[in-house]
Amino acid sequence: MRYVPVEEARKRLGTLVREASTGIPVTIGRRGTEQAVLLAEEEYARLRQIEDEAARMRFNEALDAIGATVRERKISRKVVETAIRVARRR
Repeated sequence: MRYVPVEEARKRLGTLVREASTGIPVTIGRRGTEQAVLLAEEEYARLRQIEDEAARMRFNEALDAIGATVRERKISRKVVETAIRVARRR
């Protein structure tokens, strides 16, 4: 990954996009501080997929924890269904 100042990136955006599309990420920054990264679309899609999978796992873990609490406290199905309906309206 290479660093390019914002001013240079403005002048050479087309070249930097071509470079990034070949799999070489380009860090864009100001005063030596990284501000953004230009990535190939495939790499961005891969990162988004990882993020989506992690969110799905966290969601399923939360559902499992809720289910365990419901069973442990012997909460009735009717109370659970009502809570779900109320939550969906929000």
